[in-house]
Amino acid sequence: MLTAELQKKIELIKIMTRKKTSGVFSGIYQSAFRGQGIEFEEVREYSPGDDYRSIDWNVTAKTGKPHVKRFSEERELTLFFMVDVSGSLDFGTIGKTKREAAAEIVSGLAFAAGVNRDRTGLLLFSCQSELRLPPSKGPQHYLRLTRELLAFESENRQTSLSAALTELNEIYPKHAVVFLFSDFIDSGWESVLKQSAVKYDLIPVILRDPAEINLPATGLTRFFDRESGSYLTIDTSSPTVAGRYHEEAVARDRALIRKLRSCGADPVLIETDKDWILPLQQLFYNREHRRGVKR
Repeated sequence: MLTAELQKKIELIKIMTRKKTSGVFSGIYQSAFRGQGIEFEEVREYSPGDDYRSIDWNVTAKTGKPHVKRFSEERELTLFFMVDVSGSLDFGTIGKTKREAAAEIVSGLAFAAGVNRDRTGLLLFSCQSELRLPPSKGPQHYLRLTRELLAFESENRQTSLSAALTELNEIYPKHAVVFLFSDFIDSGWESVLKQSAVKYDLIPVILRDPAEINLPATGLTRFFDRESGSYLTIDTSSPTVAGRYHEEAVARDRALIRKLRSCGADPVLIETDKDWILPLQQLFYNREHRRGVKR
């Protein structure tokens, strides 16, 4: 049963994401992803400017007038959201956790998918598969994605990207667009991620809290690792410590992005204190550019 606080949070996300993703974002989303092929639409009389290669010679011979075949892209896609619900995704210093940020983005993408009549599914994982919703359509289904993502409580605090991707590769058919939400605090996932990137259109979404990039100047601070259960005390007011922390965080994420790209994926880094629409729009524009789409 949903608490009043959780219900309020779901409604707020719903309202915010509808405002953010309607209009321009939905159009960019549609252009960024290909359908699974083309389908026949109609035969009509030739008009000046039509491609002569599309002439239907059988109909032209029967009617005595040039006719052309028209085809349209099969637009329906399947989006699959894989979301890390391990302990580190419950970290947040700006009034929301990385998991809540993921819920906002999933809600927005699901809304854009709904506008374009695409199906969406969900897989929640930690060190094992936690919850799976098969792809479907409709406002209630899109709302359920957000609700399950926020309400689900995992007893497992650790992460295994390789186990989650292995399950995806085994159970799910080809031709899906897979958004993989995680902070990628894990290792040993490269080989299986390469397999996923061959089978699917794979988009890793790297989630970062601002405190994971810039150390808050709070003096001697005790940090707790939610996944390992260990503690570490750091003097965060030291400029040397803060500077080295920032440099290593930036270098870590640059290396991670390079690694993901080398595996054949199309990653995007999203900082939870910033508007997630902008990096996704840039990702979609880049995909359009690679496809040669003219706007």
